[in-house]
Amino acid sequence: MPGLAEQEFEKYREAGRIAKSVKEEAQKLVSSGRSVLETAIKIEEIIRSLGGEPAFPVNISIGSVAAHYTPTYSDKSLFPEKGLVKIDFGVHIDGYIVDTAFTIDLGGDYRVIMDAAKEALEKALSRISPGVSFRDVGRIVEETAKRYSLKPVRNLSGHRIDRYKIHAGESIPNYSEALIPWRFREGGVYAIEPFITSGAGLVSEGRLVTIYSVKKTKVKSSEEEARVLREAIARFKGLPFCSRWLADLGGDIDAMLENLRSKGALHPYPVLVEVSGAQVAQFEETVAIYEGSVYILTR
Repeated sequence: MPGLAEQEFEKYREAGRIAKSVKEEAQKLVSSGRSVLETAIKIEEIIRSLGGEPAFPVNISIGSVAAHYTPTYSDKSLFPEKGLVKIDFGVHIDGYIVDTAFTIDLGGDYRVIMDAAKEALEKALSRISPGVSFRDVGRIVEETAKRYSLKPVRNLSGHRIDRYKIHAGESIPNYSEALIPWRFREGGVYAIEPFITSGAGLVSEGRLVTIYSVKKTKVKSSEEEARVLREAIARFKGLPFCSRWLADLGGDIDAMLENLRSKGALHPYPVLVEVSGAQVAQFEETVAIYEGSVYILTR
């Protein structure tokens, strides 16, 4: 892996500074009875107002939903009186991405799960240095969860980040996985994100899809669908997107995206749900290893 050039590192740092400010504001927005849709839109507006771009649609995952839900314009849901709310968002500057997440415990019934995820992240971050194996970080997350009599979500993981690539092909497990070959390296940018649950410790894909990315640039489609695909390619450069971000094109964007997905043009990101229906907590920060030092970019 080549090292980061100074100008690349500075773009990551600027994206991280924006993410830190956004996170501070976003934490104030989550409250029982507030619109989930309005909250997602507001967080994305704050990102843009500070000079960044969303790296993917803001994920707002409640309760047993662990990841990959962003509200559509038809979403009328409100934050519940009780439950764990995960807010996961990314910021990019010219394709240089940072990814961060936090959990709010509405009602206070699930604080132990939230605390375990937060502690797992802190301990994982303290272990990172050049040459350390991803497996070591996974072991720390798993051991922390077990001390709370909880489980990590085994089929969700952290990941290496590259320019315009949120998941750049290397996964950082949330448990001790002997077969993981990768190590933290100079010049690498990584998202560390423990998911902790009181349930089975696995997620499965639901039927609902609200987030997509472009998979093929040309497929047989209607003129309207072809226009939507062209715009998605031009606007998002391979990054994930949602129907809200294409609403200015007019027409039934949700239906057109589903048609394009069925034709193989789009990659879907189904909502991920804990298989036993248990609550899930998540915390996440992005780190960069630059000139031998570890920088936590998003705090």
